[in-house]
Amino acid sequence: MMRQIIAVLLFSLVIACSKSPELITIPFPNLDKLEPSGQQQLQQAYDTIKGIKDLPLAQQASRYGKLGFLFQSYDYDQAALVCYQNAHTLDPQDYRWSYLLGLLSYRNNNDSSNNKDKALKYLQALISKLEANHPQKIALYYHLAGIYKADQQLKLAQQMIEAALAIDPKNILLLVRLAEIQFASKQAEKALKTLEEASRIDKKSPLVFYHIAMIYQKLGNHEMARAYMKTLPTIKPSIAIHDPLIEHIKNLAITPSKLQQHGDQAYKRGNITQAQQLYQQAIEAGSQNYITYNNLANILLKQQQTDLAYQYLQTAIKLKPDFARGYLALAYIHKRKREIEPAIDYLHQAKQYDAKDPDIRYDLGELLFFNQQYELALSEFEFLVKNYPKIIEAWISKARTLQQLKRHSQGIKTLEEAIILFPDEPKLKQILTRYKRSVDFEK
Repeated sequence: MMRQIIAVLLFSLVIACSKSPELITIPFPNLDKLEPSGQQQLQQAYDTIKGIKDLPLAQQASRYGKLGFLFQSYDYDQAALVCYQNAHTLDPQDYRWSYLLGLLSYRNNNDSSNNKDKALKYLQALISKLEANHPQKIALYYHLAGIYKADQQLKLAQQMIEAALAIDPKNILLLVRLAEIQFASKQAEKALKTLEEASRIDKKSPLVFYHIAMIYQKLGNHEMARAYMKTLPTIKPSIAIHDPLIEHIKNLAITPSKLQQHGDQAYKRGNITQAQQLYQQAIEAGSQNYITYNNLANILLKQQQTDLAYQYLQTAIKLKPDFARGYLALAYIHKRKREIEPAIDYLHQAKQYDAKDPDIRYDLGELLFFNQQYELALSEFEFLVKNYPKIIEAWISKARTLQQLKRHSQGIKTLEEAIILFPDEPKLKQILTRYKRSVDFEK
């Protein structure tokens, strides 16, 4: 009798253990605003989780996880979170689900639940789970440092970055983040030393020079800040750690708008080659966004691929006929080829759509001057000195145009006004001296 009872109990235990874990219903989002290729991609992935209860748990987890990847790649974070939660329930040993639950829980830390604590719980558990040489380990430390820094737990943040640097001591992004944390901890001298170390590793890094400039500016040393800022490109350098899993997820999106978005991000990071590839992929995927064509054209212009850039710019203004900067870029190409008349025509069209753009007005004035249309050129430069008085070249061009029109008293007065505005600019005084000499010579 006892044996029968034990057998029944064991059988009941086996049945209980073999029951599938409780999973959460996925809140399938409204895809109406998503491009058709993305809708189809998500629907196909969603179909893969139907009728999978007989599969091994790890395979079920993988399907939920891959669906979560796609939801995340299109910014449907809530649906992605549920997918990752189900994947984690089915296969808690797979680090990916803990990692992504941690990152998304923190990113969506705006509801009543304590998502920040959830995020830390998931991510902290991975520190001991992942080997030092694991491809996600540095990104893990980096993200944890960001959470701690945002929470003003600067000592913990610094520990995370130092742990990452122990794996990759020459990582510029880690050194920059360490300097940020040191400065926030009121260790300005240490922060500057850390950035100097980074500059020795990469002597031309805009990211390093930008942060050195920012520290000097905050310390009140504006001269040093300006010196470093002069070396920087016009686009503010961005900071983003190499994260293989997140990069894989981003690359899953195939819609033109997402490809363009990723191209923009790559461009801001300074990865021009990747940006170019992504813009081209967006166009191949059927992009009808003028910005995609314009951005690709700008890259091609810098590569001296003028004819191809011209074609993309023509497409851009067809998609958006009032795109003033597109006409400006087309004018620039004609100007480089010394085709003055079509360049002027494009600048007039650009001015029609954005009469306040100083670049358009200045370039138009310069070409009209070159074409000896001095009265028309003068009106452009007068607009600039009135509305954009800090553009020194506008003052010089106005004076030069007045000189051609023989209105010397006005030309000299223009330069004298400019000298008052720019007292530290020696070339203005030199131009004024030469102007006066030429007037005396004419007399």
